[in-house]
Amino acid sequence: MPTVPDVPLTGALLRGAFPPGYERDRLDPDLALGSRVWRLTQDGETERWAAEVAELRELTAAADDPEAALAAVLGPWLGDPDGPPDGVPWTELLDQLEALVELARTAPGTLTVLTPDDEVARPLRTSRFHPEPGVQDVAARAVAAAHGEEIQRWAADSRGAWRWHGYADTGRPVGVVTDLRTGRETEVTGAALVLEQRSGGTPRAVTVWPEVPLDAELRARYPDLASALGSWLAAAGESAWTGQQLLVRSTVGPARAAVREQLDRLLADHPDDAGLAAAVEAMGSHVRTGAVRPWLEMIRNRIGSPLRDEHGTPIDDYALGGWSR
Repeated sequence: MPTVPDVPLTGALLRGAFPPGYERDRLDPDLALGSRVWRLTQDGETERWAAEVAELRELTAAADDPEAALAAVLGPWLGDPDGPPDGVPWTELLDQLEALVELARTAPGTLTVLTPDDEVARPLRTSRFHPEPGVQDVAARAVAAAHGEEIQRWAADSRGAWRWHGYADTGRPVGVVTDLRTGRETEVTGAALVLEQRSGGTPRAVTVWPEVPLDAELRARYPDLASALGSWLAAAGESAWTGQQLLVRSTVGPARAAVREQLDRLLADHPDDAGLAAAVEAMGSHVRTGAVRPWLEMIRNRIGSPLRDEHGTPIDDYALGGWSR
């Protein structure tokens, strides 16, 4: 039977990056993991931590069931019975830790450095409709009418995105948007609408909300990306981390390739981080982290990776828990 290693540094990294409730308030806990590795290098603990990771690799080499062996050692530190974020297997998490060891040894300056405040998903704005009867229906119909042909093309595409997000000016005041950074309230005439495909049926409205004017030029330049950000990281009801996971997992097939390509262009077109953050907000996202570039790069890399089931096995793009277009 292989010796069970003692891994306090590795355990502390996992516990710090993925604390209980991380899925509710972390925009991307994997960035927090890299940031904590950087802090470890500053404390002079790189080689002691590297030795722990090497022991974990020896454990998997000697174990009949490497996945179960890692779960027994690391699971109590993580405190999540479902294992690592994104449903990745423990062995894949070990691969990630080994890659971080290499960065810590050779290029610690490339590790993302976040303050604890930067790790939190920042809601940018919230909204409410005016209380008059029927205003939400009026807003939803206005957005749908403004994008009728676009919605028809999306609904007819059997391998397109699961959700669609659009914005339009309704021509009348519909509600108030509050900027959560300043507390400023603005009466708006615009609205955003999210539609969702249903198997064998007409798309349904997920939600509609009053919205500040979005940047039409940016949304036209990166249409699939803008729709994905607005669908999953705006007012659709999911937490930021859940929304990001759903964005990655439901953006499949040709839509996946389009979003990845547009993310590449967005990152290249906006070398200034402040401009990049403003662009993400102007396209329709309601949340972001203080480290917006590495966050978007992480989303791009995840979209470019094969989807996996709960056992870590790569799956077909459309084998999404029984969902079928």
